[in-house]
Amino acid sequence: MYFVLGGRSARGIARSVLAFGIVLSGVSAAGAGQENPPEGTTTTLSGVQVISGWKCNPGTITYRIDGGPSLKMASGTSRGDTAATCGNSGLNGYGALDNVSKYGDGAHVARFFDNGVQFAQANFDVVTLGGDAFVTGAAASGDAFDFPDPGQGVSLDWVQGTQGFEITDFCTGDDCPSPCPSDMERVGAFCIDKLARSAVCFPLPCVVGETFPDA
Repeated sequence: MYFVLGGRSARGIARSVLAFGIVLSGVSAAGAGQENPPEGTTTTLSGVQVISGWKCNPGTITYRIDGGPSLKMASGTSRGDTAATCGNSGLNGYGALDNVSKYGDGAHVARFFDNGVQFAQANFDVVTLGGDAFVTGAAASGDAFDFPDPGQGVSLDWVQGTQGFEITDFCTGDDCPSPCPSDMERVGAFCIDKLARSAVCFPLPCVVGETFPDA
């Protein structure tokens, strides 16, 4: 099929077609967002992950890890936050559960396709628990202090199904347990000997959990 554009030369037409292709390419890139793992950076993952993102009016979405087999994803899922960008009802999400630990420690590449055409790529690193793809029979719990903000904290429990630690409790202020031994008290980020609160921190810098000499 041929188009005549006002008597312009073949070279001018070719330039127009190239520019049009660049514009379309930009629209396509802006109409998708690979979120986990994120595109454009390298993140560290472990355990069972929701590999996910969004693409305007998605067809059959698949992905491949390191050139491996094509894996189908759920597509056309509800993503109301993309409705305005895509100019539709927001059914633009895609996602799949995958245990990334099975790919082994180190660097990996995920490539994403819509009806066989690649539209996104993401790099990620995997950290396994001693090389195990799926850890069974393990149990552990702990507390994280000053998270997500100073004076707050969360409790964490190991969950086998997700192969990771999940938040099971949240505290703030005096409701948070002290991370210090019974003979010490917490002052800011430090555990201070209860008998030496007036002592000067020496030698500098202060070390979390250090017992200071009597005043």
